[in-house]
Amino acid sequence: MENVAFMEMGSSMGIFFNAAVEDDLSSSAMQFIFMLQFMSKTLTESPTRISRYVEDTVPMYGDLDFKSHFRVTRVTLEDICCRLTPHLVWRKHPHHKQILSFLWFMGNTETFRSVADRFGISKGSLHMIISRVSRALMEIAPEIIKFPQNTEDCKTLCKGFEKFPKTIGCVDGTYIPMAGKSQEKRSAYVCRHGYCAMHVQVTCESNLKIIDISTGYPGSVHDARVFRNSQICEKMETFQEFHLLGDSAYPLKMGIMTPYKDYGCLTNMEKKYNYIHSSLRNCVERCIGLLKGKWRRLKNFDCQDDILMCRCIVACAVLHNLIIDLEAVNDNDMEPDETFLGAEDDLDTDANVADENAIRKRDRFCFELCGM
Repeated sequence: MENVAFMEMGSSMGIFFNAAVEDDLSSSAMQFIFMLQFMSKTLTESPTRISRYVEDTVPMYGDLDFKSHFRVTRVTLEDICCRLTPHLVWRKHPHHKQILSFLWFMGNTETFRSVADRFGISKGSLHMIISRVSRALMEIAPEIIKFPQNTEDCKTLCKGFEKFPKTIGCVDGTYIPMAGKSQEKRSAYVCRHGYCAMHVQVTCESNLKIIDISTGYPGSVHDARVFRNSQICEKMETFQEFHLLGDSAYPLKMGIMTPYKDYGCLTNMEKKYNYIHSSLRNCVERCIGLLKGKWRRLKNFDCQDDILMCRCIVACAVLHNLIIDLEAVNDNDMEPDETFLGAEDDLDTDANVADENAIRKRDRFCFELCGM
C-alpha cells in the first residue's frame, strides 16, 4: 500500500512538474514572440522625431557646445541669419531653423534620416531646406568671396606674402569624395585614388580667406586643366605684374609661379627658392584643411545631385570666410587633407609647357630672393 501511495504521489508530482514546465515554456515563447513583434514594428516604423529641438534644446546649449554642434558661434549665426533672411522663403519653418539644419547637416556626418529626425522634419523638408539655404549662400557669395579687381586690390593682398613679392594668393586642388556614379559616368568621376570624387580648386590669401573657388569638374580632370578653364586664369592674364603660387602640377605662367622641378641637379639657389615657395604655398593646404575640418560633410558627400553638391561646396566656402571675419582661426579645426591631387607624379601635358617670359620671371625672383 505504501508503495502504491508513493507511486501515486510520484505520479501526481510528475503531472504537476510537467504542467509547470509547459507553463514556463509557454510564457517564454510568448515573450520571445512579443519581442520579435516589437523589433519588427520598430524597424518598419519611422524613428521618433525629436520634438522642439531648436525651440527648447538649442537655447540650453552653452557657447562651447553650441559651436561644437553647429560649427559657428552664436554671434556668427546672427550675422548669417541677417544676411540670408532676404534670400530665404519662410513657408513652414523659420529662417533660423532652416539655417541651423543646414549648419548641422554640413558640419556633421550623420545620416540624412538622423538629421531630419533631430530637427523634427521629414526627409523631404530637409532636402528642400538644404537646397534653399545653399542657394541663398550662393547668392551672397560675390559679396564674401572676392578676387582682386584692380591693381590696388592686388597690392593689398601682396602684404601677406612679403617674402615672395607680387604674390596675391595660392592655388591648389582637392577632391570631395562623393556617392558612386552609374557605370557610364564612373570612369569620368574616378580620381587617381580610385574613388568617385568632385574636383575643387581653391585660391586663398595669406590669412586663409578664400578669394576664388571653382568646382564641378569630375575627379579625373587634372589641376592644370581646371585652372586653364577657370575664370582666375583669364583674370591673371590682366595682372601679369602679379601672380599666384601653385605646385608643379600647374603650368608655369606669368600669372602663376611654380617650383623648380627637382631632377637631382638643382642649384642651392633653386632649392632655397623652392623652400620659400613651399612654405608660403602651405597656406592653401591649411585653408582646405580648415574648410574640410569645419564642414565635415565635405570629407564624404553622399549626394547624387551634382548641382546641389556644387552649391553646398560653395556655400561652405562662404561660411568659411564669414567665420574668419568674425572669429579667430582655430588650428584645432584643421585636419590634414589626404585628397590633394599631388604634383610630381600626375602631370598634365600643359603643365610641362612653360612660358619663356614666365621662366625669366621665376629666375629673376630666384636670384632676388636667394642669390643675396
